Amino acid sequence: MLEKEQSFIDLRRNILLVILPILFLSALVSIVVNIGKQEVHFDFIIKMFLACTFMIGWFAALVRWKMKLLELIILFGLYVYHWLKVTIFVRSHLGVVGTVHFDSFVVWLPLIIIFTYAIWSKRLAIRLSLLLLIGSIIPSVYYINELSAAFLEYFAQLILAMIVYILVLIFSFKIIRTHAEVEIMRRQLRVDPLTQVGNRFQIDEWMQSFLGKAKEDEYSIIFFDIDHFKEINDQFGHNIGDEVLRELAQVVQNELKKNEHFGRWGGEEFMIILRGSECAAYRLAEILRQAIESHNFTGIHRLTASFGVTGYIQGDTTESMLLRVDQRLYASKNVGRNIVTGRINE
Repeated sequence: MLEKEQSFIDLRRNILLVILPILFLSALVSIVVNIGKQEVHFDFIIKMFLACTFMIGWFAALVRWKMKLLELIILFGLYVYHWLKVTIFVRSHLGVVGTVHFDSFVVWLPLIIIFTYAIWSKRLAIRLSLLLLIGSIIPSVYYINELSAAFLEYFAQLILAMIVYILVLIFSFKIIRTHAEVEIMRRQLRVDPLTQVGNRFQIDEWMQSFLGKAKEDEYSIIFFDIDHFKEINDQFGHNIGDEVLRELAQVVQNELKKNEHFGRWGGEEFMIILRGSECAAYRLAEILRQAIESHNFTGIHRLTASFGVTGYIQGDTTESMLLRVDQRLYASKNVGRNIVTGRINE
């Protein structure tokens, strides 16, 4: 859990390291373009403040400040920039009748709201976005008697747009969270909780998928179980037994390729479904047998497993393949265990 949390923090930091220089350049371009057109005034100072916020944020991300402090600095800078720009925007239209001039702070507004919801919990993000909204409304309310109807109409649309942004983000995050929860539930239905490999339900799905393509592609099954596993549980206890299952799953996974599907059939029985001929599956099973035999397992040291292997034969069903591979697994056990049985040595 701690590793996943650290990985998430590193991801957020890396995103900021990429995005902040782009935002800094955007603010810098705005400063450079306008610096020769007018004397330095409050608007220039605000843009410099925004550019400095991005630069400080980037440096803080680079030297690995605490993530929450870093994000708080950036968010504070964005909020202050927005409120000051809104105030200047409103004041620039006092007593002005006619066209309302577009201002650059409108471009930054969605980014500010998205950033708020991206870094804080839903409840705190709602409170902060409402604070941003109220802070945006105050200047127009304060100067309402000096503003034209055209400006008030424009500003009302801006405030409504802010409300829509906030609502969209609230519902978007809810939808994303729901999708994530559904995906977790779907994964849990298909993953063995002890070994974190596919469970029997997942294996059935893999087999049906491969069987549907069997006319075009060869595929095979490796079925194996741990020798004398009951004695391991009886002698060393179920905790050691569970650890053995976890370790074995990891040992096997280390030898498999991405398209070789591995799952726990039940108890100490495991199955691998893969594309390729039975001969290729037999060679892989022998590699796995040796890897298991040579691994130093926690608490028991040496462990062996018996294997059965079969390939798809024209006209096979899931049941016929499972029956055949099961018979070959038990043939391995009957001749002394710790061997692989397939068509070539049956």
